[in-house]
Amino acid sequence: MRTLAWKIIVAPDKDVKAHQAVLEKVEKANAWEPNDPAILTALGMAQYRVGSYGDAIKTLAKAERTLSDTGEEPDLLSLALRAMTLHRIGRSEEAKTVLAQMHELSKQKEYLISDKIAQALLPRRRG
Repeated sequence: MRTLAWKIIVAPDKDVKAHQAVLEKVEKANAWEPNDPAILTALGMAQYRVGSYGDAIKTLAKAERTLSDTGEEPDLLSLALRAMTLHRIGRSEEAKTVLAQMHELSKQKEYLISDKIAQALLPRRRG
């Protein structure tokens, strides 16, 4: 399920019905494992794709808190999604702050597959 869900939700050109179907599946997975940061990040992305930006912000914040509670760094993908969502709802200054956090974090850690997806979302810094 996870692989299929990711293939659909990372593709912005899928139709809303496909994203809605994935959202329903990820919501079920979240009900089974409500504190799994990977599931929360997938849920946040699915919520973003269907236009539920307020829910996406809350879900991604929960994913970051869950990681923080265990002493882990935020996930770059979760941060990228939060920045995109903040930008989408007109909170551009907060989005810039999150992007700066991503840039700093990306200098410090080795990349996982999801981090490479986040890297692709990062704008290139000039200069």
